[in-house]
This record gives sequence, C-alpha cells and structure tokens, in this order.
Amino acid sequence: MASRAKARRFTYDDLRDLLFTLLGFVPNGSALKQLYKVANDAHIDLSTQTDAIHTAACELLGEVKPPTSAQRNIAAFKKDMTPQLFIAANAPVDCLEGPDRPYWASKDGDQRVFDSGDRVADRTSMSWRSEAVSVPLFATYFGRWHDNGTFETARIMADVRQGVADASPRIGFERHGFKQVDGKAVRVSGEAHYSLSIDEAANLARALLLLVDLATGASDESAVA
Repeated sequence: MASRAKARRFTYDDLRDLLFTLLGFVPNGSALKQLYKVANDAHIDLSTQTDAIHTAACELLGEVKPPTSAQRNIAAFKKDMTPQLFIAANAPVDCLEGPDRPYWASKDGDQRVFDSGDRVADRTSMSWRSEAVSVPLFATYFGRWHDNGTFETARIMADVRQGVADASPRIGFERHGFKQVDGKAVRVSGEAHYSLSIDEAANLARALLLLVDLATGASDESAVA
C-alpha cells in the first residue's frame, strides 16, 4: 500500500492558493483566520488536512457572501499578476532575458540596478554587460599583497554595455585598485569611470596609439586611418 503524503504547515499564501483551487475565491478577514487555524491543526495526512479545510470553508460559506463572477475574475487576475509583482531572488528578469538580449552579453554580468548598492530599479536602469577585460596598472596605482603571498595589481576594466532601453551599445571602462585606510587595504572600485559610444571609443583607441607612437618615436603608422 502506497504511503500517504504527510500533513504540511500552511502559510497564508499557501492557504489562499488552496482555497482558490477549492472554492474559486479566497475568503478574507476572520473567515481566513479561522481556516488558517483549521489548516494548521493536527492532521494525520495531507488528504485529511485538505478535506478538513474544504469542509470548514463550506461551513463558513453561510457567513461569507459568495463572490460574483466579476469578483472571481478579479481574484484570478490577482493570482496571475503575483509572479510579476514579486520576482524571486535570482529569478530571470523578463526585460533582460527577452529576444533583444545582445549576443555578446554575459548573464553573469547583467546589471539589475544602475549603480552598485542601489535598492531601487526600473527597466531603464537595467543593462547588459559583456565579460570584462582588464589591463594591469602597476606603476603608479596601489595593488595589494594577499595573506597567501600573491600580489593583486590595480587595473583598468573595460566592457561592452547597453541599457535595455538603449538602441546601441557603449564601451565602459573604469579604474580598480586599493588604498590604505587605518592600516587596512581597502578596495577602490569604479573610479575614473567613462562610458563612450562605439565611435568615441574607436577614436580614443586611435588617439592613444598615435600618442604612443609620438612618445616612443615609432613610425609604423598603425593608428593612421
């Protein structure tokens, strides 16, 4: 003989879902509180528990005015909206996962807020990011010695980024490193931040190569259009 499912502990949300399935609506107020008590009384198994909830709900129907068709439709609508009103932790966000996701975007790089530490966001503050590339800065910016003896340099980090409401991507880059505060190495993140259009980034790259040629006396014309 198959074993019966064990009785469970109901939250109010669990109870509302079950009542909507059983009745087509959810009683509120004192009726819901009474049914919550019934649900969490001792029951020998889940089937007996469900039957007890259903029976108690039917007995209370004499005190609870049955909903109209319009009210039932509203209740169904509210249930449909709940997954969109409350997005679970680490669950996909539709505007980031839609068909417009760029081929270069890394899911690990998705930005759900405009700035790190923000607690509020809307669609226009979210963006896609590519995997970052890093260039070490060793000469004039502080790196850090770690306890295991390794040394981590400061760096410039760059990536491709695009806001979900933007028509085209940009190139972002910023400096990361360390500073010493009260004898402790404190990480410095996102200083000297710039975000350039693709054309602006291409012009800057060309200008930097020309300046390198000028500084070193090179004449390979690698940056000449």
